[in-house]
Amino acid sequence: MGSLIGGKLALHGHHVLLVDLWREHIEKISQHGLTIETDFGKQVARPAACLPTNATGVPDLVILLTKTFDSINALQSVYHLVGPTTQLLTLQNGLGSGAAAATLISKDRVLYGITTLPSDVREPGYVVSHGGGIVRLNSLDPRAQAAAQEIAQMIRMAGFDCTCDPAIDIVIWEKLAFNAALNSICAITGLTVGKLGATDAGVILARQIVGEVCAVARKQHIGVDEAAIWHNVQESFDKHGKHKPSMLQDIELGRRTEVEAINGAVVKLGRELDVDIRTTETLYQLICARQPPAHKF
Repeated sequence: MGSLIGGKLALHGHHVLLVDLWREHIEKISQHGLTIETDFGKQVARPAACLPTNATGVPDLVILLTKTFDSINALQSVYHLVGPTTQLLTLQNGLGSGAAAATLISKDRVLYGITTLPSDVREPGYVVSHGGGIVRLNSLDPRAQAAAQEIAQMIRMAGFDCTCDPAIDIVIWEKLAFNAALNSICAITGLTVGKLGATDAGVILARQIVGEVCAVARKQHIGVDEAAIWHNVQESFDKHGKHKPSMLQDIELGRRTEVEAINGAVVKLGRELDVDIRTTETLYQLICARQPPAHKF
């Protein structure tokens, strides 16, 4: 996802530095550029790319797109770049990314949001993104709306459906409900989204999780649209039949998942608010039992 958004920004004329730990990906981009394949064809972007320890300069904007459990470690690894006016945008899954960023960068310079853009790495230096998707963001500090609008426009001009949304917390919770259902069930069953939707048990479980997440959101007076979320889940069953959610891919590769920021966040709040989240918690515990321990960025 970082390569997709960073590459598109570079193609639009922005000076972009991609920072990652994957040496082969960095070397391929540095030597041959970054190939981006979309429904409109292929383009080769020329962003700079390096390891965190080799990153230099003071950026206007840092976009954080690591796994949520790596947020603080990743930010600390490039903290030497952050200047007094550097802004940070997090478009990660789950809850809490904006608040985590604000522990290192002042709240008025933190923006947070979601994206539903598809992006996969075909090979080092080559990313693929077919189908549509959105980016929605807002400032963590209500007084910094002008900056949020400016950054949304910059991303939109790079070719993405991006807007500054004052109802960003609703948008985040609606995506959270979607992810908590599909990601966790697919991760445990090993089924693609389409195969999951073809089973009665899978549909029942997904519906239960969506309902539980929405109940937790409503208990906090967050006005999620449960019917719209369920419509998106059903549409994913129909249109993304072969898709393997990232949580399933992580389980298959023996990697740590983002379940803590997705199902785990719902479980924590559900317990505090005395909301029945038994199905969400069961999937959470099963995934925790299967994934490896934490690692350092």
